[in-house]
Parts: sequence; C-alpha cells; structure tokens
Amino acid sequence: MASASDDFTRADSTGLGANWSSLTGFAQLQIVSNVGRGTSTSGINFERYTGLTWANEQWAQVKLPVISTGSNDGAGPAVRMTAGGSVYYVVCNSGSGFQIRKYVNGVFSGTIGTYGVSTPAVNDTIRLHVLEVSGVTTLRVFRNTFITPLFESTDTSSPLLSGNPGAFTEHATLANAQFDDWSAEDVGGGGSTGASFPRWRSVRR
Repeated sequence: MASASDDFTRADSTGLGANWSSLTGFAQLQIVSNVGRGTSTSGINFERYTGLTWANEQWAQVKLPVISTGSNDGAGPAVRMTAGGSVYYVVCNSGSGFQIRKYVNGVFSGTIGTYGVSTPAVNDTIRLHVLEVSGVTTLRVFRNTFITPLFESTDTSSPLLSGNPGAFTEHATLANAQFDDWSAEDVGGGGSTGASFPRWRSVRR
C-alpha cells in the first residue's frame, strides 16, 4: 500500500518540489506562504505525486483554506493523473458545489457528476476516491468524514484506468484557489512518504 502526504511547509517555490511533476499541456502548481496554488491565471494548474508507484484504486485529499465563489473555479484533489494530461479531479466552490471532471490526453472530456445540495466551507477537507465497483469505474467524493460519500458518480465512457494522485487549481486570481495538507493512499501499491490518514478515517482539523 502506497501513502504520502505534504503540508507544503517550506520555502516558496515554483512547482511543489521533489516527487511532484506537472502534466503535459498544463501549468504547474507552486508554493506560496506554505500552501499550494496555481502559477497560471488563464487555465488549469495540475501536479501529480510521482515519488511512489500507485495502485489503480486510490484517493487523494486536500484542505481548502479559501473557497472560490465562481461556478467553474476552485481547487481540489485529483486521481489517476498521467504525464500526458489525463486526470479525474473534483472542483469545489460556492457557486456550484462539487463537480467531478475529466481530461483525456489534455482534452476536456466532460463533467462526470455534480453535487449542488451543499457547498464547501473554509478548512473543509475534500477527498476524491476512485475504484472499480463490479467492473465499473466509480468516483466518490467525501467531505470531512470518510465513512459515507457526499456523492458518487460512475464513468462508463472510456474510463481512466491508472495514474497518480495529485491536486489542481483554477482561478483568474491565484490567491482565490488554494489547497493545503494534501495526502493520498492506495490499495495494493508500495511504499510511503510522510504521514497519511488511514482509509475511511476522519482527519483531525
């Protein structure tokens, strides 16, 4: 089982540092004042954690220090990310709530699922978990507690089958889309770096 975590408590830098890699065709992330944020105001900023080998079932989670008010902007966790620009990620904002979205080889493939019954709050921890359920790629979003998903959606149209966990931001004002306390875990991979949260356990805030 692979697990990793990063609280970004280090000097400001372009790029998140060792073990992190950007995706082809997308801007990279950066560290500013001990949190992650984007480097580009005109598109999505992605980075994936490449310091470990990850099994296909995996989750990633981040804490949200600020909440975007737009319906398409925000920050959040990402899973099954590849160097070529394929990724599942969850957009979190007060405009539309939560949206699971997908890119395939750098091309936007659509929104997999949306949950607008509630919206994220400052310092919420959001997790995106991808797994196969009866042979169907299933994505589950959790908010603060990891026993019952906030919502889940399935991808039956050429689903992404493997990759790395990571994070993303998108906002015309970089300070309005930030994340902190990233962690990730898989089922069946190998190795660990830093401290991680056990599966299905609520984080301490």
